[in-house]
Amino acid sequence: IDMACGSDTMQKAFTKKEKKRSGFFSKPVQEGLNAASGTDALITAATSNKVAPEIVKSYTVPILKDRLDILYGIRSQNRQTFENALTDFIRVLEIADKYYDIVYVDLEKGELTENIKRILKMSDLIVYPFEQQIDQIEKFETLWGKDELFSPKQKVIPLLTKEDAFSKYNSDNIARKIGMKPGMCSIIYNTLYMEAMQEGTIINLFFTLNNDEASYRNNYFLKTILDLNMLIIDRLQQFNF
Repeated sequence: IDMACGSDTMQKAFTKKEKKRSGFFSKPVQEGLNAASGTDALITAATSNKVAPEIVKSYTVPILKDRLDILYGIRSQNRQTFENALTDFIRVLEIADKYYDIVYVDLEKGELTENIKRILKMSDLIVYPFEQQIDQIEKFETLWGKDELFSPKQKVIPLLTKEDAFSKYNSDNIARKIGMKPGMCSIIYNTLYMEAMQEGTIINLFFTLNNDEASYRNNYFLKTILDLNMLIIDRLQQFNF
């Protein structure tokens, strides 16, 4: 579930744009989107008590049949409208949880509003991403296992993103700094991935990289993603979910 205010980053990553001619101009259109799809429409239905768990799927965009659906976020650019909608979004989470085996919620970074705190509290597991920036690392260190929202430590998986292994702020050094054993998960920087994010070809990229002919660097990038997913599943199993 994409829950970033006014952001279309996730939608762009999974939606390939194609140009169709209209008169003398080429107009870009996005394939695979339904105007009735998304969190806005589902919230309206949920607050009217018109949604059974199995109906949630009809508001999502299927990415991999029977394996991965995405519910795109609240479209409003207005912060207050977004916050008001989050109040009802809790109901959407409860409904989705009854239908799907695992529900991932992509929350935006920034201020921890009351609604964001409610979502974090009801989460079984939190993946906390940060980059190789000392201020982000130190902020995580002050929260992990110390703030109620990010306790106990087992509930939170720190994730270093866009890692450059040659930086002194690599995953091994950060793990030692924050007192984490064994080393922490990281996703290395990958040029093809960053390009695919802009071109709406993420799924095609993963299929392309999942073969023996991909370069070592690209194979290693894919491995870091698989390692993270295995850790998430293992941690959830530890919690008996």
